[in-house]
Amino acid sequence: MSSVMNIVQRAAIGGYVRDAFSGGGIPDAKVTVVGQARVARTDPDGFYFFVNLPVGSYTLEAYAPALYGRYGSITAMNVVVAVDAAGRPVLDTRANLTLSPTRLSGRVCRADGSGVARSQIWLRAVNLKTIANSLGEYAFSAIQAGTQTAHVTAPGFSLLEQRVELRTGETTHTNFTLNGS
Repeated sequence: MSSVMNIVQRAAIGGYVRDAFSGGGIPDAKVTVVGQARVARTDPDGFYFFVNLPVGSYTLEAYAPALYGRYGSITAMNVVVAVDAAGRPVLDTRANLTLSPTRLSGRVCRADGSGVARSQIWLRAVNLKTIANSLGEYAFSAIQAGTQTAHVTAPGFSLLEQRVELRTGETTHTNFTLNGS
C-alpha cells in the first residue's frame, strides 16, 4: 500500500517582467536571486515566482538572454519576503520588474526639414519594417542590438541606406534625410 503525501509550497516572491516602454509581459526572461542558485523563467505573460524562500530581503536580477539584445537587464534590491499575522505570504511589489527595450526612433525628413509622411523604414538584417506617420516620425521597439542598416524609401525620393548602432536596452534617435529622385 502506498501513501500520498501533500507538499505545500508557498510563493515567496512573485511578479512580472515587463517591457518598460509598452508594459507588455516579456516571455522567457530569467530572474535570479543574487547569491543563490535560484533561477525562474517567465511564462508567456511575463509572470515568474520563487517558492519557499525564508523571510528576509533579497536582490533580484532580470534579463532576457534568449531575446538577443532586445532588452537590457535590471537589478532590484531589497525585495522583501514577509508573512502577515496569519502566516500568509505578503508579496512585495518591488518584484514587478521592467526591462528597457532596445529602440530606434526618429524622423524621416526632406532636405528642408519637413517630414516625409508614410515613408518606409526597413531594417534588413532583422527583417523589420515600419511606416512613418504623417509627420515623418517612426519607431522600432524591442529590436536586436548591434549595427543595423536602415533602408529608407518613399515615392519620389531616392533610396537611402544608413548604418545605425543600437545599444542593448537603450533608445537610439536617428533622423534620415531623403533626397528627391
